[in-house]
Amino acid sequence: MTRKLYAFIACVFVGGLVFLTKTWQLPSSEEVSTLIGPRTWPLLVLVAMLVLATMLAVTTHVESSKSKGSNLATKEDDGPEEAAAEETVSGGIFARNRHWVLLVLVVLYTVSMSLVGFLWATIGFSLLCSLTLGATRKMTIGMTTLAGVVLVLLVFDTLLNIPLP
Repeated sequence: MTRKLYAFIACVFVGGLVFLTKTWQLPSSEEVSTLIGPRTWPLLVLVAMLVLATMLAVTTHVESSKSKGSNLATKEDDGPEEAAAEETVSGGIFARNRHWVLLVLVVLYTVSMSLVGFLWATIGFSLLCSLTLGATRKMTIGMTTLAGVVLVLLVFDTLLNIPLP
């Protein structure tokens, strides 16, 4: 599991650096007539993404080094069959690959915006993300979906002054 998490962190970090180089090519707020330029928002998101990926890498490394010490004592006591069964029963395949599902949802969200429009794509994206992240109560799912749509609409229309399709 740790290897998969490190692979995900590396993909996020490399993707963030690639998009960071592209973001610097966008015009700044001094070059356009809006309060916040086209470069500001992606730059903030990418810097936050790189900082969070770094924090995840550090905490994963610290936790894996701690668990290696404690797992050595327990796995020596157990037989090899028990240790293998313990590794495979760690939450199911969906729970272990939730981050990949979210990545696919982001790609589908981007593609679906041009097909069904921004509002419907955002509603579907917020709903599916809530379900993927484990929300089970209908009220929680509804409020999360509504909050996601309103937040995105307010940020783009009001703060960034970008009309939505």
